Amino acid sequence: MSDSKEIADRITNLMVDGGPNFKEGLTPVSEQAVKEFYQGLVAMLPTIQYSAYAQAGIAITPSMKELLIHHCSNEPEFNDVLGLVYVVSYRDMKKSSILDF
Repeated sequence: MSDSKEIADRITNLMVDGGPNFKEGLTPVSEQAVKEFYQGLVAMLPTIQYSAYAQAGIAITPSMKELLIHHCSNEPEFNDVLGLVYVVSYRDMKKSSILDF
């Protein structure tokens, strides 16, 4: 299968009747990817907890928060992780130049 055909097939599979094939506007991403992202946040907990000293913080979008809740709410330290990240809209990230790199 050619690369362009494979990409077209993947895009088609994400769409139903011309609209996204996922619920509640969540970004289509695998459960494994969300859980690995969560594990990365867990690894950063000590840094985030002492962010005043480390001058560190992590912001996630509302849709990422919903994905974490959907896939990881039963994971250890979930409440700690969610309590230490900032939830910021993508639009506000753009306005604040967080995404300028």
